[in-house]
Amino acid sequence: MEDDPIWGILGGGFGLYGYLPAILKQDSGQIIVSEKHKTFIGNRPELCQYQDRIKWVKSSQDVIAEASSLILAVTPLAQEELIRALQPHKKFHRVMLEKPVATSPEFGKEILDQVISKATSVRVGYSFLYSSWADSLRWSFLEKDSYLIQWHFRAHHFRENQKSWKTDHKLGGGALRFYGVHLIAFLGSIGQARVEFSRLFQDNLGHMVRWQACLTILGGAVVAIDLDCNSKNEQFMVYRTSESEVPVLQLRTPFSDAVQFVGEDNRIGILQKLIGTFTEPNYEIYSLYHRVNSLWQEVENETEFVHSNSFMLNSNPSLCIG
Repeated sequence: MEDDPIWGILGGGFGLYGYLPAILKQDSGQIIVSEKHKTFIGNRPELCQYQDRIKWVKSSQDVIAEASSLILAVTPLAQEELIRALQPHKKFHRVMLEKPVATSPEFGKEILDQVISKATSVRVGYSFLYSSWADSLRWSFLEKDSYLIQWHFRAHHFRENQKSWKTDHKLGGGALRFYGVHLIAFLGSIGQARVEFSRLFQDNLGHMVRWQACLTILGGAVVAIDLDCNSKNEQFMVYRTSESEVPVLQLRTPFSDAVQFVGEDNRIGILQKLIGTFTEPNYEIYSLYHRVNSLWQEVENETEFVHSNSFMLNSNPSLCIG
């Protein structure tokens, strides 16, 4: 495998202000980007410093043709289409997928299998696995106890009243598929888990805004989840249910305690850890990805769809009761 792969970034947004600096801060290689993103990068003070290390090409197809490794920072539907369209004769060195891997867990398995066959190493952007709190919380959840994860925030598209695929469950958006899959991946990284229940709440516009669930880690803790992506409050907290007044973890966001350089996204350090795993053996990581996808499928199989006005949300920390 190359020491300095030639990375091609497909998509804008997080691919440019997240992955691009994460790679160039720790890699002496080059990045290939479609020239349609020139203005975006040129207008961002924290990104324009990297312009001399970017090779500009005319189209996404040129990015694919010239790159030896790929960052896919696109919608789940576009990610599915890109992976299916990759030519079988070209094998990439490294491919980074965004989460969710696909629009649904059914397609997720297909896409994972396909991209693994077309690349030497594949990684998925399950960034919670590389957060500052991951290891300590993982050890806590291995104990036979009960916990509640409360993740409340107002997503950007709700704050700005923007129309976005991130509100559409069928496109891989919503509280469960776009945000909740982070928690599914984290719990799946601990071990096998059983789904006790799952409820997905939609607002008057049909947006899936809140997900409540309860999962049991086999041999470990019972973990309740209350995720609200259109909340007036912003908090990421974990309680031991028996001691609900004292949080085990208390943050404003899952990444608010991450090291951040002025003007940069505070997830860049986490992305660097994720990119660093390309040097690790694939077997265990691929096993994790397939376990996460299976758990995601089980969650979806158990999910009840509820209109938020017709069901009183359970505010009791012991969400797994009743």
